[in-house]
Amino acid sequence: MRRRQAMVAVLCFVLFAMAAPVPAAPVQLPGAPGGEVATTPRTPKPAARPGAERNPGRSAPPKAVISPRERARRKQLFTRARAGDTAAMRALAGAYVEGALGLKRSQAKAATWLRRAAQAGDAEAAHELARMLMKGGEGVKRAPKIAAALFKAAAEKGHVSSMYWLAHMLEFGIGVPKDVKAARAWYEKAADKGHLPARVALGLMALTGRGGDRDFEMALDHFSKAAEKGDGWALNNLGAMFEMGWGVPKDREKAIIYYELAKERQNPAGLRNLVRLGAVQMTPPSPEHGHGTATGNAASGSTANANLPDNAEKAQASTTVDAGKNPARPATSAKRYNFRPGRPVVNTP
Repeated sequence: MRRRQAMVAVLCFVLFAMAAPVPAAPVQLPGAPGGEVATTPRTPKPAARPGAERNPGRSAPPKAVISPRERARRKQLFTRARAGDTAAMRALAGAYVEGALGLKRSQAKAATWLRRAAQAGDAEAAHELARMLMKGGEGVKRAPKIAAALFKAAAEKGHVSSMYWLAHMLEFGIGVPKDVKAARAWYEKAADKGHLPARVALGLMALTGRGGDRDFEMALDHFSKAAEKGDGWALNNLGAMFEMGWGVPKDREKAIIYYELAKERQNPAGLRNLVRLGAVQMTPPSPEHGHGTATGNAASGSTANANLPDNAEKAQASTTVDAGKNPARPATSAKRYNFRPGRPVVNTP
């Protein structure tokens, strides 16, 4: 009996020892008195993030690094903009568009700051917001009606570029009912303030009789004034007038002179007109560039730096207006150009 009790006691002791937790490994503490030891608890490994095994090379995008000066500039702009400074609002909008000053690109936030500045009466902000709404973009829905209203508000405050864009939208019925007469009036206001595209557009309307009477003398005057400033479309349109005899005597050589000047100013219609007249030839596409190039010089003495060379000035001085001749109506769309064999290209940008 006693032996059985002893065996049971030994068995219970063994089972108790097996079930007891294993103590942590002893670690010698450096410098501890008497060689005391202490135990360090075993901490479990942190669980891996979901998807870490699937994308081991993935890392968070680096933050934009900006200088202390840019950081101070950004803080200053936010402070001024929140205080109602419209110039600071426009600057912040530009920073959001370009991703400058450490700000993440966001057209939506840029539009928000421009809207605040426009509501405060800033004509430049209204113009920039209108341009943005005409095209639309990420986070900004295209809204031509609102763009037209903004252009009108800025134009009435004297913003010249808004006058031109309002006229453009009125001429082609973009966001507003089509009104060619009102478009011509706004083109005139912008042209009087020195806006070259408006002067070219007004000259084209005078040439074709859109929004008023056909007036070749007025068209020649507007094209000539814009050409003196180096406008490529004005030079091209002068060439078309001389080629077709629209209000001036037909003169193929003078037309080529103006087409050549337009081409030198990177005007695509000037080059196409020269190719059509055989004044230049297109070389085969090169392997490096993949497109053809024009060769040959149609007008000797014409340079890219001169607005109007001597021969072009003489050509302009000898023109006379013949109101008895009416030009064929060119294309009026600003997106497509009137280019057919045997006809010149006449249009605005």
